[in-house]
Amino acid sequence: MKSCTPSSTKLARASQIFLVRSYRSIRVKPKQGFQRVMDTIDSLDDRELLDVGVFLWAGKYPISRWVSINTTRQYLTARKFIRRALRENRG
Repeated sequence: MKSCTPSSTKLARASQIFLVRSYRSIRVKPKQGFQRVMDTIDSLDDRELLDVGVFLWAGKYPISRWVSINTTRQYLTARKFIRRALRENRG
């Protein structure tokens, strides 16, 4: 029995999703997520975004750093999966 690594399992699952949905419908989710992040950022004032120690869970970093880390990586990963699925389906 061939074992799958977690990353190959995720890729296989993502590829199956891409086969069922159109490219346009897939692009809607990241845009909706982006809008939610922007709405959340807009609801915070400058002190909450830029000062260290405002939120205890953020540790020694400002919230703006956590926003950057937790948003950029997800979009880069989604873009990678989309490009790979499109490349595999073209033949």
